Amino acid sequence: MRRILLLSIVFVFGLLGFFAFGKDVPKMAAAVDETDAILKKAFAKSMFGTSQGTATINMLITSSEGHKKERVLLFKALSEKENLLQYLIKFLKPADLKGTAFLVKERKGQLPDQYVYVPAAKTVRRIAAGNATSSFFGSDFIYADLLPYPSDKKDDVSVKKLPDQQLGGQSVYVIEVTPKMAESPYGKLLLYIEKAQSIAAKIDFFDKAGQPLKVLKVRKLKKIEGNFVPVDIEMKNLQTKSSTIITVDNIDPKAKLSPNDFTEAAMQR
Repeated sequence: MRRILLLSIVFVFGLLGFFAFGKDVPKMAAAVDETDAILKKAFAKSMFGTSQGTATINMLITSSEGHKKERVLLFKALSEKENLLQYLIKFLKPADLKGTAFLVKERKGQLPDQYVYVPAAKTVRRIAAGNATSSFFGSDFIYADLLPYPSDKKDDVSVKKLPDQQLGGQSVYVIEVTPKMAESPYGKLLLYIEKAQSIAAKIDFFDKAGQPLKVLKVRKLKKIEGNFVPVDIEMKNLQTKSSTIITVDNIDPKAKLSPNDFTEAAMQR
């Protein structure tokens, strides 16, 4: 299946799910036709059908003690040459993070390049692949949640359809995704996809020992460009008892962007 995160699935159904990048969705290893069709439809439903766009991301982080931190970020995404994705996240608030930027550039058949710019240091630093399990600026998302995994590595994951369930009064498909590569921070994921809207309403994350780790819930949808897309997402860490809520607004699937918006110089502007 195309552009599913083999390290994680969050960003596709959460942030990158707001923008489609014009590729088909090939079958995953061991996925039956029915499962493949369900996932294809879910991805198509969660995307705008455009190769670029911008949005404002509001992030509310709550610690296990109840302390809250707010973040406001600008999100830009573009897919052009060979349909390879590049996206930039820039912090607008709070003041101590303003100007900090995170850039990801997909590479064919390889893990994407990722860079971070911190204004105080005045340098762009490349992030090593080994940092994939680190928290993304104190949130309950990790860097691996934000990375598109190479689509040609489909044999690194297995997919299985489980019995249907009821979720919030809605009938849902349940899809089990099991990463097989050593670098995956997750042992498996369970996707709950609403039959009516073909949207992933919930994702359960399990650690390497098979214990429940995190739960992602889509709390609100908005109709944009004829499609319902997630605009309110909550991630709860069941082990640390912390949570992160992401709300998205000012979505512009027709924003005029160019490769110049995704460079080290652009990170520092």
